Amino acid sequence: MKYKLLACVLSLAMLAGCTQSPSSQSPQTSSGTSSVASETQSSSQVLQRNYETESLERLLSSINNAEAGSAGSTLKAAAVAADFVEFSVEYANADNEEFMLDDIQAWYDRLDRETKEMIGENWPWVYGSVKDLVRDPRGMAPLLADTGIETDFASIDLTNGLLLAERVQQIIGE
Repeated sequence: MKYKLLACVLSLAMLAGCTQSPSSQSPQTSSGTSSVASETQSSSQVLQRNYETESLERLLSSINNAEAGSAGSTLKAAAVAADFVEFSVEYANADNEEFMLDDIQAWYDRLDRETKEMIGENWPWVYGSVKDLVRDPRGMAPLLADTGIETDFASIDLTNGLLLAERVQQIIGE
Protein backbone atom coordinates (compact mmCIF):
# COMPACT_ATOMS: atom_id res chain seq x y z
CA MET A 1 0.00 0.00 0.00
CA LYS A 2 2.79 2.41 0.89
CA TYR A 3 4.46 1.64 -2.46
CA LYS A 4 1.27 2.57 -4.30
CA LEU A 5 1.05 5.81 -2.34
CA LEU A 6 4.70 6.57 -3.03
CA ALA A 7 4.20 5.84 -6.74
CA CYS A 8 1.19 8.17 -6.84
CA VAL A 9 3.06 10.97 -5.07
CA LEU A 10 6.06 10.61 -7.37
CA SER A 11 3.82 10.56 -10.44
CA LEU A 12 2.05 13.72 -9.32
CA ALA A 13 5.36 15.40 -8.60
CA MET A 14 6.63 14.50 -12.06
CA LEU A 15 3.44 15.76 -13.65
CA ALA A 16 3.73 19.06 -11.80
CA GLY A 17 7.36 19.45 -12.82
CA CYS A 18 6.82 18.50 -16.46
CA THR A 19 3.92 20.79 -17.32
CA GLN A 20 4.75 24.10 -18.90
CA SER A 21 2.55 27.06 -19.48
CA PRO A 22 2.56 28.39 -23.05
CA SER A 23 4.32 31.54 -21.91
CA SER A 24 7.24 29.57 -20.47
CA GLN A 25 8.16 27.96 -23.80
CA SER A 26 11.09 29.55 -25.51
CA PRO A 27 10.26 31.26 -28.77
CA GLN A 28 12.89 29.12 -30.53
CA THR A 29 11.04 25.85 -29.81
CA SER A 30 8.98 24.72 -32.76
CA SER A 31 5.59 23.20 -32.11
CA GLY A 32 6.75 19.91 -33.71
CA THR A 33 9.66 19.56 -31.30
CA SER A 34 7.47 20.55 -28.38
CA SER A 35 4.90 17.93 -29.37
CA VAL A 36 7.52 15.18 -29.59
CA ALA A 37 8.98 16.20 -26.22
CA SER A 38 5.51 16.14 -24.65
CA GLU A 39 4.79 12.68 -26.06
CA THR A 40 8.13 11.41 -24.77
CA GLN A 41 7.47 12.87 -21.33
CA SER A 42 3.99 11.35 -21.27
CA SER A 43 5.21 7.87 -22.16
CA SER A 44 8.06 8.02 -19.66
CA GLN A 45 5.54 8.98 -16.99
CA VAL A 46 3.36 5.97 -17.78
CA LEU A 47 6.24 3.52 -18.00
CA GLN A 48 7.74 3.61 -14.53
CA ARG A 49 8.49 0.89 -12.04
CA ASN A 50 5.75 0.55 -9.48
CA TYR A 51 7.96 -1.59 -7.24
CA GLU A 52 11.31 -1.25 -5.52
CA THR A 53 14.14 -3.04 -7.30
CA GLU A 54 15.54 -4.14 -3.93
CA SER A 55 12.25 -5.86 -3.08
CA LEU A 56 12.31 -7.71 -6.38
CA GLU A 57 15.93 -8.77 -5.82
CA ARG A 58 15.14 -10.07 -2.31
CA LEU A 59 12.29 -12.07 -3.78
CA LEU A 60 14.49 -13.47 -6.53
CA SER A 61 17.17 -14.40 -4.00
CA SER A 62 14.55 -16.32 -2.03
CA ILE A 63 14.55 -18.93 -4.81
CA ASN A 64 17.42 -20.52 -2.90
CA ASN A 65 15.11 -21.03 0.09
CA ALA A 66 13.37 -23.82 -1.84
CA GLU A 67 16.39 -26.10 -1.30
CA ALA A 68 15.46 -28.67 -3.96
CA GLY A 69 15.96 -32.23 -2.83
CA SER A 70 15.99 -31.41 0.87
CA ALA A 71 13.43 -32.43 3.46
CA GLY A 72 10.47 -30.10 3.19
CA SER A 73 11.49 -28.72 -0.20
CA THR A 74 7.90 -28.89 -1.44
CA LEU A 75 6.75 -26.71 1.46
CA LYS A 76 9.66 -24.34 0.97
CA ALA A 77 8.99 -24.02 -2.76
CA ALA A 78 5.29 -23.36 -2.06
CA ALA A 79 6.18 -20.57 0.38
CA VAL A 80 8.50 -18.92 -2.14
CA ALA A 81 5.88 -19.39 -4.86
CA ALA A 82 3.28 -17.63 -2.72
CA ASP A 83 5.61 -14.65 -2.39
CA PHE A 84 6.15 -14.65 -6.17
CA VAL A 85 2.42 -14.70 -6.86
CA GLU A 86 1.70 -11.96 -4.31
CA PHE A 87 4.42 -9.73 -5.79
CA SER A 88 3.24 -10.45 -9.31
CA VAL A 89 -0.39 -9.72 -8.52
CA GLU A 90 0.56 -6.50 -6.75
CA TYR A 91 3.17 -5.12 -9.15
CA ALA A 92 3.39 -7.02 -12.44
CA ASN A 93 1.56 -5.56 -15.39
CA ALA A 94 2.19 -4.90 -19.05
CA ASP A 95 3.78 -1.51 -18.28
CA ASN A 96 6.34 -3.12 -15.96
CA GLU A 97 7.25 -6.21 -17.95
CA GLU A 98 10.32 -4.68 -19.58
CA PHE A 99 11.51 -3.16 -16.30
CA MET A 100 11.11 -6.51 -14.57
CA LEU A 101 12.90 -8.36 -17.33
CA ASP A 102 15.79 -5.87 -17.21
CA ASP A 103 15.96 -6.00 -13.40
CA ILE A 104 15.86 -9.81 -13.34
CA GLN A 105 18.61 -9.99 -15.96
CA ALA A 106 20.78 -7.48 -14.08
CA TRP A 107 20.30 -9.40 -10.82
CA TYR A 108 21.09 -12.74 -12.49
CA ASP A 109 24.18 -11.35 -14.25
CA ARG A 110 25.63 -10.26 -10.87
CA LEU A 111 25.38 -13.77 -9.40
CA ASP A 112 28.45 -15.95 -9.17
CA ARG A 113 28.53 -19.32 -10.93
CA GLU A 114 27.79 -21.34 -7.78
CA THR A 115 24.74 -19.25 -6.88
CA LYS A 116 23.46 -19.53 -10.45
CA GLU A 117 23.75 -23.31 -10.19
CA MET A 118 21.80 -23.37 -6.91
CA ILE A 119 19.15 -21.08 -8.37
CA GLY A 120 19.00 -23.35 -11.41
CA GLU A 121 18.34 -26.39 -9.21
CA ASN A 122 15.69 -24.67 -7.11
CA TRP A 123 13.89 -22.68 -9.79
CA PRO A 124 11.95 -25.60 -11.37
CA TRP A 125 10.44 -26.40 -7.95
CA VAL A 126 9.43 -22.79 -7.37
CA TYR A 127 8.19 -22.26 -10.93
CA GLY A 128 6.07 -25.41 -10.76
CA SER A 129 4.58 -24.26 -7.46
CA VAL A 130 3.79 -20.81 -8.89
CA LYS A 131 1.99 -22.41 -11.84
CA ASP A 132 0.10 -24.79 -9.51
CA LEU A 133 -0.93 -21.93 -7.23
CA VAL A 134 -2.24 -19.77 -10.06
CA ARG A 135 -3.97 -22.70 -11.76
CA ASP A 136 -5.56 -24.15 -8.61
CA PRO A 137 -5.39 -21.83 -5.59
CA ARG A 138 -7.96 -23.89 -3.66
CA GLY A 139 -6.00 -27.06 -4.25
CA MET A 140 -2.80 -25.40 -2.99
CA ALA A 141 -4.49 -23.98 0.13
CA PRO A 142 -3.73 -26.96 2.41
CA LEU A 143 -0.05 -26.99 1.40
CA LEU A 144 0.20 -23.23 1.91
CA ALA A 145 -1.53 -23.55 5.29
CA ASP A 146 1.17 -26.07 6.28
CA THR A 147 3.77 -23.39 5.53
CA GLY A 148 1.93 -20.85 7.67
CA ILE A 149 0.68 -18.76 4.75
CA GLU A 150 -2.83 -17.53 5.39
CA THR A 151 -3.44 -15.59 2.15
CA ASP A 152 -6.64 -16.71 0.43
CA PHE A 153 -5.36 -16.87 -3.13
CA ALA A 154 -8.72 -18.20 -4.34
CA SER A 155 -10.24 -14.80 -3.58
CA ILE A 156 -7.54 -12.83 -5.40
CA ASP A 157 -7.53 -11.90 -9.08
CA LEU A 158 -4.60 -14.00 -10.28
CA THR A 159 -4.64 -12.68 -13.86
CA ASN A 160 -1.05 -11.44 -13.54
CA GLY A 161 -0.04 -14.08 -11.01
CA LEU A 162 2.34 -15.82 -13.42
CA LEU A 163 3.84 -12.74 -15.05
CA LEU A 164 6.90 -12.40 -12.82
CA ALA A 165 7.62 -16.13 -12.82
CA GLU A 166 7.38 -16.21 -16.62
CA ARG A 167 9.93 -13.40 -16.87
CA VAL A 168 12.26 -15.26 -14.50
CA GLN A 169 11.76 -18.41 -16.58
CA GLN A 170 12.85 -16.49 -19.68
CA ILE A 171 16.18 -15.77 -18.05
CA ILE A 172 16.82 -18.74 -15.77
CA GLY A 173 14.79 -21.36 -17.63
CA GLU A 174 16.07 -24.75 -18.58
